[in-house]
Amino acid sequence: MCRKFAEDELNRMNHKDKNTVIYELQDRLDKLEHDYENLMEQIRLANQ
Repeated sequence: MCRKFAEDELNRMNHKDKNTVIYELQDRLDKLEHDYENLMEQIRLANQ
């Protein structure tokens, strides 16, 4: 599960740490999109 930062935590982060969080979220989003597409394909094939 992805860590959720409180608003005050984000406000205290320096630029480098915020960039790291953003890059990690982008990677996670890419994986979730890939998993979603795979699941949709599996559903499509199961319905045939």
